[in-house]
Amino acid sequence: MKNELLRLFNDEREKKKYYDAADAILAAEGIRNIKADRKQFTIKADGEKNLVRIATKRFTRYTVGAAELRKLKKIPNYISVYD
Repeated sequence: MKNELLRLFNDEREKKKYYDAADAILAAEGIRNIKADRKQFTIKADGEKNLVRIATKRFTRYTVGAAELRKLKKIPNYISVYD
């Protein structure tokens, strides 16, 4: 399992697939001012499956409106670190 995690962590094509999926989810929700941060990628094993965490780029209340923030918080599996 550890070898699989290392392989995935070092494979740029696999990472790009996850980044693109995160951007597609944001676009589908109508969130235009928040993008996936392509420098922050975390993966860990959780039983039989791997958990991949993609961070968003930093944003402020001046760059993202309250409506977009509400949409962001309604996305399944989105975890707000700073609220």
